[in-house]
Amino acid sequence: IRTTGSDAPVLLVVTEGGLAVVAHDWGVDDVVLHTCGPAELEARLRLAVGRLSAQRGAEDPDAHVIRTGEVSVDEATYTAKVGGRVLDLTFKEFELLKLLVANEGKVVSRERIMREVWDSAWYGSTKTLDMHISVLRRKLGDDAAHPSYITTIRGVGFRFDAPED
Repeated sequence: IRTTGSDAPVLLVVTEGGLAVVAHDWGVDDVVLHTCGPAELEARLRLAVGRLSAQRGAEDPDAHVIRTGEVSVDEATYTAKVGGRVLDLTFKEFELLKLLVANEGKVVSRERIMREVWDSAWYGSTKTLDMHISVLRRKLGDDAAHPSYITTIRGVGFRFDAPED
């Protein structure tokens, strides 16, 4: 595909991660393990298409940016920032933050988060969500005892609020 001069997004679905290093040398945009869920595959496809659109200049550069207060989430580049500081987030942490920020001020149920971030086929414990929230709070510089960004709504889910200046 690359030798023909095409700039079409290319995702390689593999059964093991060993091809990832070589695949990027071949010009592949992203490598996905075949065990990933549909939500992750869709997110990676959107990311690849967003990068292509940004390269072509077809869109407003801020079209994929969700901002609230000093927090910004850029879906096109998969970067999140707090006060201009780039956060080092995993894929799931990014997806979790994006969902919460996009629903600022609203409670997002645990069930919805598990369905949209982990995908509907998730059968593990939802304690993984609590662990990811804890890590995300730390990376945001939030205090779990007195959160200013992510508030736990017991028995329901979580709410993201941008602190008032």
